[in-house]
Amino acid sequence: MAADYRALGWQRVIGASGSMVAVAEALRAEGLAAAGITAGGLKALRRRVLKLGRVDKLTQLQVRADRLPVFMGGFAIVLALFEALGLEQLEISDGALRQGLLYDQLDRLHNADVRDRTVAQLARRYHVDGAHARRVMRTAQRCLESVAADWQLTDPQHARLLQWAAQLHEIGLDVAHAQYHKHGAYILEHADLAGFSRHEQQQLALLVRLHRRKFAAAECAALDEAARVAELRLAVLLRLAVVLHRSRAALRLPRLTLQAAGNTVSVQFPAGWLERHPLTGADLAQESQFLADAGFTLRVHDGPATP
Repeated sequence: MAADYRALGWQRVIGASGSMVAVAEALRAEGLAAAGITAGGLKALRRRVLKLGRVDKLTQLQVRADRLPVFMGGFAIVLALFEALGLEQLEISDGALRQGLLYDQLDRLHNADVRDRTVAQLARRYHVDGAHARRVMRTAQRCLESVAADWQLTDPQHARLLQWAAQLHEIGLDVAHAQYHKHGAYILEHADLAGFSRHEQQQLALLVRLHRRKFAAAECAALDEAARVAELRLAVLLRLAVVLHRSRAALRLPRLTLQAAGNTVSVQFPAGWLERHPLTGADLAQESQFLADAGFTLRVHDGPATP
């Protein structure tokens, strides 16, 4: 990893953590650095702490009492970092992880969610067909609006997850067409997704994994019961949206009526529409079988549904 960073290079080095702040304060107290951390200052400080010989004597370096037990561990890490990367100077940031989390929450309150930027960047990086993804997303959102109350999917987070999954469901195509849903899930599970918690990242990856072909419900086994049920139901809605846009053409879908009760989903089309679109009808019949294997029932009606 050190070789990769050296090859990449940098213009400034900035550190943020309690340990780095404590080291910088000790350097300043000893007159070894005016600001931040320097390689020369670290070497001199190492000689000083070894001469002190005891952790409780670190107070002579202006180390706070609550920092005494962990100071040497942090100091050793900073030393190793400087040596591995060949650093000469490191600036100290006034902020740390907690401030970053607060800024992230403020962004979300003002409709500038960093997760949206992350999803958009991923879509660009993996050359997603944006127009098609938006069509799938809008249809998935309409499906969710129809069944949200009946399926207990009213938490705003459910809508966000479905939106992001629709936007990214085809990122695996940049790897290979065969099994692209699995490639996409792998990318989302293992990539660094700014703004996403580990749990959110897992849920997003699972939705992409489940959006086509065999409905591998067992993939959700690690989730708790409530999250598992919600994940499977969101996956059903995403799958329906993907099937309905099978042609990838910018065609307006007919007005659908979607209902859900338990593990049963009913989709009603205007009379005669499926007869005029037999390939979509065939895909829905196949989808019905995929869902049945996972314990769901899909009922498709061409015209008014029978009671």
